[in-house]
Amino acid sequence: AAVVTLGLLTAVLAHFAGSVQTDIKSALSFASLVQVGIIVAEIGCGLRFVALVHILGHACLRTLQFVRAPTLLLDYRTMENDIGARLPRLSGHWERLLPQNARVWLYRLALNHCLDYVRSRRAKMNKLTETLDAETSIEPTARLLQATLVELQHSAGAAMVQQRWAPSGARASRGCSLPRPPRR
Repeated sequence: AAVVTLGLLTAVLAHFAGSVQTDIKSALSFASLVQVGIIVAEIGCGLRFVALVHILGHACLRTLQFVRAPTLLLDYRTMENDIGARLPRLSGHWERLLPQNARVWLYRLALNHCLDYVRSRRAKMNKLTETLDAETSIEPTARLLQATLVELQHSAGAAMVQQRWAPSGARASRGCSLPRPPRR
């Protein structure tokens, strides 16, 4: 039962990851991972012969798709040029199954969970930084030296950028010039 669950979970997660890929070969790679997850589930159910046939058929189909992918994009662009407009976008099966308001709700839910995760990671990092600062009692003079060094690095970097990108007349008026190349 664990092998079947692992296979199906792999297939579902790979499907979601593959559905947002912008590169055709990345999308094909995730589609292959979906099939591998289904094959693992088939093996977990004891359907070894079905899994073997699935592997062979999948290998032939994906090989053809990987070889055909670049010319498919060229054919697609040629058809768009011939009709003078973009081809209509076909909706995916989630768009056919779920109404618009349900898709928006799911998108917002996923975005909210992602932001919550980022916020919790940031809070953990801040807490860890505070703990490390408390444990490593750096003397106040050492902290002052560190702050001064950072300030000098920033000001020197800004001056260098200002000199490098200043117009040639402005550079000459300040007495700054680039080194001359060696004579040969």
